[in-house]
This record gives sequence, C-alpha cells and structure tokens, in this order.
Amino acid sequence: MKYTFIELFDQPKIKELMLKFFRLTGIPSAIIDLEGNFILTAGWKRSCSHGITTARAPISIGGDTIAMLILGQTINEESKTAEKVNAALDYAKSGLEIYGEMEFNRIKLLEQKMKDLLGEQKRLKTIFDRIANIGIQICDQNGKVLYLNRASEEIFGWSSAEVFEKSLDQLMFDQESFKIILNNFKELIQGIKIKPREWLCCDKQGNNRTILFIILPIFEIRKYEFICLSIDLTEYKKYEKDAARLERLNLVGEMAAGMGHEVRNPLTTVRGFLQVLSKKMESQNYKEYFQLMIQELDRANSIITEFLLLAKNRPIRPKKIDLNQIINSLRPLIEANAVLSNQTFEIQSVELPFLEVDEKEIRQLIINLARNAIEAMHSGGHLLIKTSYSGDEVILSVHDTGMGMDSEMLENLGTPFISTKENGTGLGLAMCYSIALRNHAVIQVQSTPKGTTFFVHFKRSQNFGKLNA
Repeated sequence: MKYTFIELFDQPKIKELMLKFFRLTGIPSAIIDLEGNFILTAGWKRSCSHGITTARAPISIGGDTIAMLILGQTINEESKTAEKVNAALDYAKSGLEIYGEMEFNRIKLLEQKMKDLLGEQKRLKTIFDRIANIGIQICDQNGKVLYLNRASEEIFGWSSAEVFEKSLDQLMFDQESFKIILNNFKELIQGIKIKPREWLCCDKQGNNRTILFIILPIFEIRKYEFICLSIDLTEYKKYEKDAARLERLNLVGEMAAGMGHEVRNPLTTVRGFLQVLSKKMESQNYKEYFQLMIQELDRANSIITEFLLLAKNRPIRPKKIDLNQIINSLRPLIEANAVLSNQTFEIQSVELPFLEVDEKEIRQLIINLARNAIEAMHSGGHLLIKTSYSGDEVILSVHDTGMGMDSEMLENLGTPFISTKENGTGLGLAMCYSIALRNHAVIQVQSTPKGTTFFVHFKRSQNFGKLNA
C-alpha cells in the first residue's frame, strides 16, 4: 500500500526541524506533493521565487516517491555556493527518508499485527460458531453484550448485530436476575468462584427457556470482560417431566396388569349375588339400593378396564391407515355428542401420508380427546379437529373454546386421578398419553383462557405414499 507524506510524517515536528535548519544555514526549504502543492515551508518566500535558485530531490519511502524536497539560495548571497546547497539538500533528504522509513516500517508492522489479530479473531469466531448447542456470549462488567456465537443466536433468537452493546436485562433476564449476575461479575473480579446455575430466561419471541449459565472471567489491564456459556435445558426439562409422567403411567399400568384380574373376579361374584338377591321377593323394597350397588360395581369395573389399557407392554397391531378416514368415520359419534351439549363441530383436513399405527388405539385416542374437549366447553362452544403435515410428521390437533387450564394442571396432564372435571378420574387423558407412547407419537398442549389445543405428532411411515384428504 502506498502512503502519502502526510500519513507518514508528524508535520509539526518536521516543520520545527525545517525551521531549525533554516536558522542554522540560512537556506530556505519546502516540501511539495507530487502535484506541486506545498505541504511545508521554512524561510520560503513563494512570492519571490523568481529570485531563488533551487535544488530539489525526491523523498522515497518503501520504494515509492511520495513528495519532493526543495532547497533554495538567493542569487545575491554569493557565499552560499551551489555545492553547499546540494550538500544540505542531500543531508536533509537522507534525514527525512530515514525518518520516513522508520515510520513506514512501524506502520507496516502495526498493519501486520492488526492483520494477524483480525485473522486470530476470525479463527476464534469460526471456532465459537462451530460449537453446537453451547451459546457463548461475551459481556463487559456492566452486562453489555459484545459478542454472540451462532448457537446463542439459535437459542435466544437474537442476532449479534441486534444485541451489540445492549445489556442482558434488555434481552433475556429480568431485573432481579440481572442484578444477581452483575454481582457475580463483581465476585469473579474479587477472585470468588461462581458455580454454574440454572436460570429462567426469555428468548426474542418471549418464550421461557431454562438455561444453565456458566460465567468465566477475562482479565485485561484496567479492563474486565466475561465469557458466559449457555446450555439450553428447556427441552431436557420438558423430557424430564414427560419421562416422570410416563413413569407414573407405567407404574399404574403395571399395577393394573397385576391386580386387575384379581380385583375383577370378586367384583363379578359380588355383582352376580346382588343380581340374584335383587330378584327375591323379600328384597323388592330395596331394589333401588341393589341397582345403585350394581351400577357402582360396573363403574369400578370400567375403571379397572381403563387401568388395563395403560399397561406399558400392552401389545399393539400396527397397520397402514389413513388418519383422515378414521376421523371422518368418527364424525357422527363426535357430532352427536357436540349437538347434545349445544356445541358446533368442524373437521379441517389436508392430504396426508400413511401412518403405521394401531387403528383401534388411534380411534380411542381421538374419541377421548374429543370427549374431553366437549366436556371442557359450555353451551355454544366450538370443537375443531384438524390434520396437517410438516416434514416427516403428521399432526392431529383437537381444539376447544373452553376456559383453558392453569400452569399447574398443564404440568400434571396425563396423571391418573388428576382432572378438571368434578367427577373425572383423569384416566381418559392418561390413556391418550399411553396410546401415543406405544404408537411412537408425542402429545403437546397449548392452553389459554380462550381455549385449549392438543397436538399429537405422529412420525409418518417412510415406505408409503400419500392419501387424499
């Protein structure tokens, strides 16, 4: 890269040297650029340049001529010979070039160091960006973000440009958490070790995320920065809850499988004797009591039947099915229940791939979800069953316009005997989760005060084509 005289030389210092040279020798001097414009002068009278004889020499730095040095001698001053002027010119030129070369080399060295530094920064950024699943943020001691790696952008939804020099409380933390983190920064400066900690953060879309936060200090002269490592535990926590719920279901299922038949046998015996006794003449005054007892035994027997359906190892018979066809075949039954409750019912479907699942179990799952939706709504509610297709998943959604569920209920969905209904056992929804598990599907729930939607995500069969809606 070619530099100009102005870029390489400290002009006030060169001006001072030229003035000292003029006072010592009486020889005026000037420095002009390659276009003939004056840059610096000392003792030079431009208006009288016709009375001056001059000697000039190029100033070359790094192999390039960047300016011209001119020395002048008035005609009347015979004591100042041409040889003296030329000697002075050579001396001044050499001094300027030595100074210029030193400055040139210094700038080149700085440029190389800057180039090396930028290269190292680029290399580190590449390394940081290729670290998958671990967000890396660099912050100053006031909590302002200086850098985000690609994993951080994926976790929180912010780009590096959007967060630069914004503080953590503006992005992902509330004020209370932010104060604690700033206090952690101070403790690290004092040499106190900080253990990794889980934090509840917010992403750009406002979704809550559970983050394992690890803070590491970077100490420089009179400057402190911090590397914050973020590991997203949101899905892990969700799977942890799902696993705990499924474990409870499995336990109930195993208990049901072990005890169901043993309980059913005495219930059947008692029911039979109650039927016999209810028909005797001396029992006619108590006939209503006998009927009530028989109904309660039947109810207990139905609960045991539902328990048996929760069994983890219950065999399934998967086959190629059309989910839309199953929903349409259940339309009369669901619609009749909706009409009885003075509610409306709608189906929205799209073209779907085949699924390979147990048809009877999927029918039961749809009936249970639809029944729960109808019972969750008052008169005038609307039930929507919808199918969609995304990537390698077929999605069944069942939406109601009820009052929704609170966070505590959402966390315990699928647990037996936890229900929003006054006389509900919670076994119907527990059965849905059990059916989904056996058929390699996942249930997700979204609930607001305006309604609740259950999403069942099925992995589509890879070996089959598409069906018409």
